Amino acid sequence: MHNSELLTIKGKHTCMIFSLREGMPELIHWGKHLSNVQGALLCRDKPVPQGGLDEVPPLTLSGDIGRGLFCPPGLQGHREGLDWSPIFKVTDIQQNEHEVTFMCDEAIAKLQLKISIAIDAKTDVASWETSLTNLSDSPYQLHRLFITLPVPAHMNQLRSFGGRWCQEFKQHDVELEHGAIRIESRHGRTSHQKSPFWQIGQPGFSNCQGEMYGLHLAWSGNHCFNFEVTSDGRYLVQVGELLLPGEKSLTKDETYTTPKLLLSYSDQGTNALSQQFHSYVRSNILQWPSIKPRPVLLNTWEGIYFDHDPNYIIKMVEASAQLGVERFVLDDGWFRGRNNEDAALGDWQLDEDKYPDGLEPVINAVVKNGMEFGIWVEPEMVNPNSDLYRAHPDWAMHIPGYYTPLGRYQQVLNLQIPEAFDYIFNCLDELLSKYDVSYVKWDMNRQLVQAAHEGKAGTCGQTRAFYRLISALRDKHPDVEIESCASGGGRVDMGVLEYTHRFWTSDCNDALERVSIQNGFSQFFPLELMGAHIGADEAHTTKRRHNSQFRGTVALFGHLGLELDPVKATSEEIYSFKEHVALHKELRPLLHAESSRFYRLDSVNDESIVAWMVTSDDAQRAVVAYFQTAMQKHSVPPLIPLNYLNNDSVYDVNVLVREQDIGYAMKREPAWMRQSTQVGGEWLNQKGLQLPVLYPETALLVELNAMEK
Repeated sequence: MHNSELLTIKGKHTCMIFSLREGMPELIHWGKHLSNVQGALLCRDKPVPQGGLDEVPPLTLSGDIGRGLFCPPGLQGHREGLDWSPIFKVTDIQQNEHEVTFMCDEAIAKLQLKISIAIDAKTDVASWETSLTNLSDSPYQLHRLFITLPVPAHMNQLRSFGGRWCQEFKQHDVELEHGAIRIESRHGRTSHQKSPFWQIGQPGFSNCQGEMYGLHLAWSGNHCFNFEVTSDGRYLVQVGELLLPGEKSLTKDETYTTPKLLLSYSDQGTNALSQQFHSYVRSNILQWPSIKPRPVLLNTWEGIYFDHDPNYIIKMVEASAQLGVERFVLDDGWFRGRNNEDAALGDWQLDEDKYPDGLEPVINAVVKNGMEFGIWVEPEMVNPNSDLYRAHPDWAMHIPGYYTPLGRYQQVLNLQIPEAFDYIFNCLDELLSKYDVSYVKWDMNRQLVQAAHEGKAGTCGQTRAFYRLISALRDKHPDVEIESCASGGGRVDMGVLEYTHRFWTSDCNDALERVSIQNGFSQFFPLELMGAHIGADEAHTTKRRHNSQFRGTVALFGHLGLELDPVKATSEEIYSFKEHVALHKELRPLLHAESSRFYRLDSVNDESIVAWMVTSDDAQRAVVAYFQTAMQKHSVPPLIPLNYLNNDSVYDVNVLVREQDIGYAMKREPAWMRQSTQVGGEWLNQKGLQLPVLYPETALLVELNAMEK
């Protein structure tokens, strides 16, 4: 709909309504479809209180400071101190049912804004980009260009997903009533600490209920989220790339475009929101080299670290094949001089001392055993102790005259230098051309400090150069899958997902930590993208010990892998690993299907129990996992409603994985665990199954299949 005062675009179940009265569009409704929008004309006419301006300033999509909006402006910049307070006006609108583009000019400042918003008709995920063009002969110093989004006042609970290395995607909730909350990420990559995705909703929203929005900035560099309550009670969020001082100056006719903001609305809690994002990723972003099941892999890192002996690695290959592994990944330590982490990054040639016969014997063994071969690289980094650095120290990002701190004994290679870019591309191209490599684990283990190019701030340019590098490599080798890894989950975003096929979720393989890590990851990303590995019985990053049943069940819910030395596994572990690999392959068509649905179930007054469920699109089949993360709150655990099954179906309930020794946990299990059981879907949705008493840090996996009528 578009008339002189209102404009509407629609998705499958949602719509956005814009007011056009003030010369710039205002978003006055974003939520469920409205059959009659004329009431919008009334709600936008606000009373004018005493003690302020003689008119209420509009909260436009551009967030103009010149209109009297006393919050951070959407656009901040100047031209030699001038043109710092622009007031834009719409000059043209292009619209169809699902998308709109506003062209907005500022004649005095000689600037032009292009605001493009589209709602995906299938998934209800909206995408939003804003572009700024300098129309003047004089350069325009751009400090920031943020997308400005109004939020209903009753939706003031904010949830972020930050953490640290080995504790990624932790949920943090806060209610915003006054003032502002501003979160800046200055790590030069997406970061472990401040993920670029948030949820905003009414207080008390949960997995299964509540009205809310989800926001995701599809960008792998510095970013900022600003949540603010104005003095007149309006709530807003501003999102964009965080530009460093002097980082972006626009010459005549030059354009800067914000990273894409992906956003969606739900009135049924985080699960419905996740379904929309999962579906959007699967249908609009993912580009698999070939259509096939996600291969179970083994990665060598925690098995052998830098100790590479090809004869022993071939034994690992053979042992992996016996477990049912389908992809074997050779991690760090394969290239010249790489015996520990303080040397050789940048020297991307095979270490012939370790591999006197080349990589071919290992790769041949991998292929002979029916597996694909993958390899680890970290192309954006350079060790000072490397031939590359000794030949080209100026290729490392630095500010002349200043000491540059190291991270993991390494510096960042400036990919904005054409010769450095070409060198790395040629090294990787040669590697992938020479060897039968089907998978690349692309790592990035260092935050950016003093990220300068030609003395000026260069984080934005470095991020875009990384995109160009990985894009050029994919163009040359389209059949190679690429994993995005950055010390684990330090570069997980939908920007890098345009170029990659999998995320390494965390360097932590501790199954207990992984429950919360994977819980947070799943809010925005589908399971087939989530690298989830079974680690050693003693977790290398925490020293906690878990039995193979718990480790395997947690890892089932993702793209399964193993991170250990299979040659040294005990006979009991080998049996368990085989079982879990086989079970994952059996469940994989359900877990990874484009139409499958993943749910996080609301635990009933006991946060020690975490429950996940995946259903088929028609809910005729489901698998449910219960994780007892700590001692339960009460002596008898609760029932957890399953919510999403068919009320009119009857389900056959079977235990797939369980803790065999009930010991002191309980004297007797619930009846449904001791005998074949059929339960009605309505009961399961409203009440659930009576859980057994589980030991802390154990799991129960249950399958439900609807019976034929």
